[in-house]
Amino acid sequence: MGLGVQDMAFKPIRCLGYLLMPALLFPTSGWASAVATQDGLSGIKQANWGNVSITARPLAVAEQEVVNERKKAAGKDGKEIELPKPSELQYPIEVESEDKVATDMLSEHLPLIVQQQMNTSIDAEQIAFLVEDTAQDAKSMLDTLGYFNAVVSIAPKDKGYVVKVDLGKRTMIESVTLNLAGPILDDEKLGEYYANAMEGWTADVGEPFLQDTWSSSKSAAISGVRRKQYPLAKMTHSKATIDPAQNSAKMEAEINSNQAIFFGNLTVNGTKRYPESIVHKLSKFKAGDPYDSDKIVDLQNALEQDSHYSGVFVTPKFDQLQGDRVPMEVTVQEVPRQKFDAGLSYDSEEGPGIRLGYEHYNVFNRGYVGSSFMSYNKYEQSFGVGLSQPREVDGSYNTAAINYKNGTVQKVKTEAWNAGVWHVKERDKSEMRLGLEYYRDKSFVEDGPDFGISYATMLTASWRYNTIETKARPQHGYYFYGKVGSTVGNLMSSASMQMAKADAAYYFTPEKKKYGTFIVRGQGGLVNVSNELNAPQSLLFRTGGANSVRGYEYESIGIRGYEDAVIGGKVMATASLEYQLPIKQDYALAVFHDMGGVSNSIGDFTIKHGTGIGGRWFSPFAPIAFDLAYGHEDQKIRWYIGLGTQF
Repeated sequence: MGLGVQDMAFKPIRCLGYLLMPALLFPTSGWASAVATQDGLSGIKQANWGNVSITARPLAVAEQEVVNERKKAAGKDGKEIELPKPSELQYPIEVESEDKVATDMLSEHLPLIVQQQMNTSIDAEQIAFLVEDTAQDAKSMLDTLGYFNAVVSIAPKDKGYVVKVDLGKRTMIESVTLNLAGPILDDEKLGEYYANAMEGWTADVGEPFLQDTWSSSKSAAISGVRRKQYPLAKMTHSKATIDPAQNSAKMEAEINSNQAIFFGNLTVNGTKRYPESIVHKLSKFKAGDPYDSDKIVDLQNALEQDSHYSGVFVTPKFDQLQGDRVPMEVTVQEVPRQKFDAGLSYDSEEGPGIRLGYEHYNVFNRGYVGSSFMSYNKYEQSFGVGLSQPREVDGSYNTAAINYKNGTVQKVKTEAWNAGVWHVKERDKSEMRLGLEYYRDKSFVEDGPDFGISYATMLTASWRYNTIETKARPQHGYYFYGKVGSTVGNLMSSASMQMAKADAAYYFTPEKKKYGTFIVRGQGGLVNVSNELNAPQSLLFRTGGANSVRGYEYESIGIRGYEDAVIGGKVMATASLEYQLPIKQDYALAVFHDMGGVSNSIGDFTIKHGTGIGGRWFSPFAPIAFDLAYGHEDQKIRWYIGLGTQF
């Protein structure tokens, strides 16, 4: 079925960003219809009902571009130029209305205001022309919010003008009709497709009429139908009928599904180093399966997260449609087969450090990823090797690793081995792991007691979720990591034990970034073992230092023992509050308060506090931090500097 779409009728509109409002014409009696096309206006359109003719001109688009460019224009310091407020203009404008949304919209988009913001040398004659049209401009904008009976007046006030708005009664949605047409009507999953179409529909009965909501609901409906099996669906009819006398709106829309579409053959372009099977294994669809855009997105995300590729494009080739089959094309950009990396670091606690790494992305010529590393700093020397399978279609893979660490911290020397095998499942921003891990530690206090060898074999589970957009300068999002584990009694363990730990952080920056960034961090951990000396030191907890509780030495918060040596405890918790105030584009000042403690039981837990100030330089190669912190219990001021470089 195909129904013709009426043209939309308009009054001349100069307001910014409201060019695509529905043509909502209402005479003093009877009904008048307004219909929004899917593509909006491409030029001037006009329609006539009775003795009324109304038009629209696409001028606002150019005006909006000028305003946007002015807003984005940067001064020497890189800060955005803020437009003057309506009350700060040469001819100040005040908008009075009982609806804040309406007031804000008019204050932002009225040509009487915008033209003054764009042209600071505007003269009185130009203002007079704008004043003459302001009432109608305001009414056209208020129509988009459902205030079709609004009365607008403008009067001089001091050097400027006051725009007074009597909104009247708001138009509410009386009925919504969405029809599906075409072959979809004979589909046994018709109910599911209709539910998909209505899933994003927000222009509901009983809600105020809003042009934005009406437009977004139609877009959501057509997207919902196209999502599965009917990607060629089109909206053949849409109409919003307004009865201003009854303050009601009736909405109608019809979507024709067109023919059902199925996946065709999948071709892979760009593979030179790695087998095409890596791509095919990650695909949840095969030739002949019903078209499903969700499965295309899943394949795109899976390939983007796969370590073999630096760029990925998954494309349905509708221009090459073969009957009801759409060929699928995947184009990949591969990373080099081998990768070497080196890192230098320096901080006030660990001193200079170095890390060397090597990765091979096609071990056994099957796309397995092998890795190795070696690192050195003041406190610790370590190395490790690992091997991972290619990802499966559900984002899962198996991996294994073995690591060695040797170091002395707070007079306790530890030589530690740990190894494990894990089943990993990655999805979007999350990672889940199930593993079998082995820990073996040999620890002793320098010139003091020897704790001997302790070991543990644990079944573990962990979950990681990260929405932080960048590590270079985190400003928004949160991070969470949690892990639990347990031995099976004393099986391959020096003691029966269970452990749980978590790490979280939240970053918040207001819309106006000049207000700075607020950061909340926290860590916690608990080990259940009858005798902590029978547990590997690498499973117990110490804290303090630049990355935990500032104002104290590195891992100096723990259980004090022989000659003031610090060993790990069974209970740990830390928290940090920090505020970063930008002073230049890449620089910020910081104030913070940290707290935390370690004990062998919750009842004995005490908290140590550290307060300080710092500076941040978000350099092109790595962030650099300098902090001064006062440890309240030690009554000492300590400084910390951290620098990281990767090449």
